[in-house]
Amino acid sequence: MAAGSRPSRAPLMNVTLFSDLSQSIQNALTTIVNSRAQDIMTQINPIVVVALALYLTIYGYMILGGFVTAPFQDFIKKAFIAAIVGAFALNYTYFTQVSQTLTDLQTGMAAAVTGNSNANGFSMLDTTLNDGFTVIQKYIEMMKGLGWHDFGPYVEYLCCIFVTAVGLIVILIPGAYMILIATIFLQVMIALGPLFIAFLLWPATARFFEAWLSQVMTYIFKYAVVSLILMIAVQIFDDHVKKVDPSSSDQSIFFPIIELLALAFGLAKVMLEVSNVSAQLAGGMSISVLNATSILNPVGNLVRNVSRGGRGAAAGVQGAKKGVQWAASKINPNKVWNPMFRQAQNPNSTN
Repeated sequence: MAAGSRPSRAPLMNVTLFSDLSQSIQNALTTIVNSRAQDIMTQINPIVVVALALYLTIYGYMILGGFVTAPFQDFIKKAFIAAIVGAFALNYTYFTQVSQTLTDLQTGMAAAVTGNSNANGFSMLDTTLNDGFTVIQKYIEMMKGLGWHDFGPYVEYLCCIFVTAVGLIVILIPGAYMILIATIFLQVMIALGPLFIAFLLWPATARFFEAWLSQVMTYIFKYAVVSLILMIAVQIFDDHVKKVDPSSSDQSIFFPIIELLALAFGLAKVMLEVSNVSAQLAGGMSISVLNATSILNPVGNLVRNVSRGGRGAAAGVQGAKKGVQWAASKINPNKVWNPMFRQAQNPNSTN
């Protein structure tokens, strides 16, 4: 084969390295999370039930004794909240709905920001990997057409392959690291979920639930932001791959590769900032409004307002009754309205 000729290219095999890895990790995490969550529920169940019973009993006696200036409706509201929170924290059937909702929220948000319902962070990594392999295969095919005396071009192609591989490593490792961290740690937070949901039962420990929920939202946002950055990287990577043509005599073989390497380092730097961005997004949310007590406060306020309105209406009726009695006393015919005549009848009287 003549030097520099371009042989026919065999079709590239679609590499699904990261997608297969994610499937294996997800299967293992599902088994581990389910078993750990059930074990945690079993361990905390008696403690939570006893502590909650003591809390409600003492609170009820304090209301009856007048030590707490809260109406009885507040006690009913707390008991209602405890029933709902306890169901999600201590019942595995209800807790699976919480875990599935959080997992679907992570993948759904990533699909929303990327505009592809079937895309996720791992599939984006596979796309980037296949694009890099496309560039490398071009140089390998050109090397096959070289003779033993074409030492210079051979070294140039090897350098291009090496630089392309370095660029792939630079962009794939941070992306894979961020995606794996967001996926694994979200499942770890879900496994610990029953304990932190139970903390919502008491005002003194509710802040631990808020911290847990804030961390969960951080990993959800991190997964979505990394998926979006990888989607942008794939698009830019594709544009540069189309520019690489080793057989072209009008194009330097190094310039497109240097651009790919610079792009890889730039995108890697951007992905390193994902943790800060996702933490700020999650921290910017007012997690306290998700507190069940805050959500049900309008219900308690409505009950109290209705009760106060009833008491106000009764007071209004009583006041109207007294007003009628006063008016009747004034129009009594035995009474003298004119002070002058009253003074004449009784000189010792005053106005």
